[in-house]
Amino acid sequence: MTERRSTEERKAEIVQAVISIIAQDGLGHFTTAGIARAVGLSEGALFRHYPSKEAIILDVATHLERTLSASATPVGDDPLEALRSFFLDRVALLRREPDLVRVLFSTQLEQALGPELNGKVIRVKQSSIQHVRGCLARAREAGLLRGDLPTDALLWFVTGMLQALVAQPGALHRTVAFQMPDEDLWRVIEAFLRGK
Repeated sequence: MTERRSTEERKAEIVQAVISIIAQDGLGHFTTAGIARAVGLSEGALFRHYPSKEAIILDVATHLERTLSASATPVGDDPLEALRSFFLDRVALLRREPDLVRVLFSTQLEQALGPELNGKVIRVKQSSIQHVRGCLARAREAGLLRGDLPTDALLWFVTGMLQALVAQPGALHRTVAFQMPDEDLWRVIEAFLRGK
């Protein structure tokens, strides 16, 4: 017998199921039958909580936006400290919700939303990149960054490190490169940024 849950609890469960389906199996497996199966409902019961598949995916995008906004780090006076905080927050989020971060770094969710609705996801991605770029620009102005590489190259280095963590198959720290503690990984990144 299926346990009775409130609509809000079911919606949260459905959103998590969609994120897992897209992250682990790809957009081709994002079907109402697959979602219903993942949460233990019939397709008819699924549509008692959502009027359409599009409404489900829009809630997924809203969840993503809300989660990333909640973990947004303040800018602060020290740009490299702000960047450190951002990086460590994103790594912590990856540990807590690996599928959510994998969906963020892929184009799967944007494809599911379609061109008219994917603005939310694009804004979240752009906001994160702009935050990193802003921290690096302020660090450059303060003379804290290496002089031999442009700021945008350093931007892609930082975001590339996050993408490398996201791309790890299975558990986050299976490979030797990422078995070090998060703070140690940040120190490697900071040393590269400073040119030391």
